[in-house]
Amino acid sequence: MFDAHDCIAMLTNRGAKALDEEMNRRFSSEEITRVQWTALYFISIAGEMTQKELARALMISEPSASNLVSRMLSSDLLVRSADTRKSHAKSIKLSAKGKAVLDEIYPVVEDFNKVATSEISEEDLNTFKRVMAKMIESVSGDRD
Repeated sequence: MFDAHDCIAMLTNRGAKALDEEMNRRFSSEEITRVQWTALYFISIAGEMTQKELARALMISEPSASNLVSRMLSSDLLVRSADTRKSHAKSIKLSAKGKAVLDEIYPVVEDFNKVATSEISEEDLNTFKRVMAKMIESVSGDRD
């Protein structure tokens, strides 16, 4: 009989939930959430993004990305401007405050990562990363 506790989706969901909750707890004193930090990270790497691109990067719906961006604009973490790549589109970029928050939060993220992986060998961690990437690739397909 199939044991749902062995289901990859359940295992990864439980793990992700536990890690998300702990990261959000650590971020609570920074007045930012894990999702907001992740958005800041992706936007900083790209330099600028549309909401649609951010939704894809975060693997969330476009309405969820719109709500997230609205909250982050209200908190002065982002600025909206004409997209330099597409004349008719608007893009989002980090504000000065967003850049400062991202810089301040990196040590928290680095510490969290060290704690979360402290009892895992480098070999096992690399295997985990490789296997997760392969599972994501296997179920993602071409969604465009």
